[in-house]
Amino acid sequence: MVKKVILYAFLFLGIILIGGGIWLLIAPPSNSNTNLKVNNSGTTTSDASTTSIRTEFERLVNTLENNEKDTYAGCWVDGGRYVIAFTRDGLETVNKYVTANSTLLNYIDLRTFKYSYQTLQQIRNNVDGTLKNLDLFSSCSVNIKENRVDVDVTDSEFFYNTMNQANVQLPEEVKVNIVYEPLREIPFTINPVTGVYFPQLKMHSWIVMNALGYGKLVLKNGYLYIGDVIIIWQPDYFLNNNNGTIEVLNRDGKVVARVGANISMGGGGFSVSLEDINRMIKQPLPLDCPGPFWQQGGDPQIK
Repeated sequence: MVKKVILYAFLFLGIILIGGGIWLLIAPPSNSNTNLKVNNSGTTTSDASTTSIRTEFERLVNTLENNEKDTYAGCWVDGGRYVIAFTRDGLETVNKYVTANSTLLNYIDLRTFKYSYQTLQQIRNNVDGTLKNLDLFSSCSVNIKENRVDVDVTDSEFFYNTMNQANVQLPEEVKVNIVYEPLREIPFTINPVTGVYFPQLKMHSWIVMNALGYGKLVLKNGYLYIGDVIIIWQPDYFLNNNNGTIEVLNRDGKVVARVGANISMGGGGFSVSLEDINRMIKQPLPLDCPGPFWQQGGDPQIK
């Protein structure tokens, strides 16, 4: 009879019994972004993604956000594990709120970061306000995993020129990401159109509205309308006079709209004043411009 030998290996990593409870004693590292495992079982949330564990984790995060603002740096899910970051004392903080026999401890990894989430939120708000005051419309967000603030920009030249002219520097915790660059030179021939307002945003929208507009593109009193709204165009669109017919070309030189033709266009209505719109566009509209306005989203299509 073949005997089967079953080996049970019990690995004790920095765990001692104190007062009848199990407390986790792993010293945090001196450098940031180092993975600290609460235990080394390798258990993932996919192994036991129970409602009770998720609920306990969400409750813990809510408590940390409210009670540990000075050190809590954020959380996320990575490879089925719950990751929680602190600026210091991560293990002590978790042990303060999670009981020693809680199953949740099997699913938590810790990180040590330089900046708390509260600090990054404050930096994000300050940077967002500064950029808006400079009419630099961009996306500012807290990147929890990278422990920084991200600023998404759609025109690096315009962005940095404006920043330099205002003598403004961003904090070291901020990373600028260039997500779109407009054409610096038009690679095709344009026949100029006179007597027509063609309002365009200074910077391409970092996120576009997707409501569908449909109707005939008409020229009325010097303004291009679709339906009863005046279009505010994105950069990289160009008016072209094609033997007396006014066309709109995209950055590839393709005709995407034509006066007198029905077009469909993604976008959305502007709910701001003409004064605010004039701050957003390259050339201001006259103060008696009637509106209302529609901000272009993606390429129009001729129907």
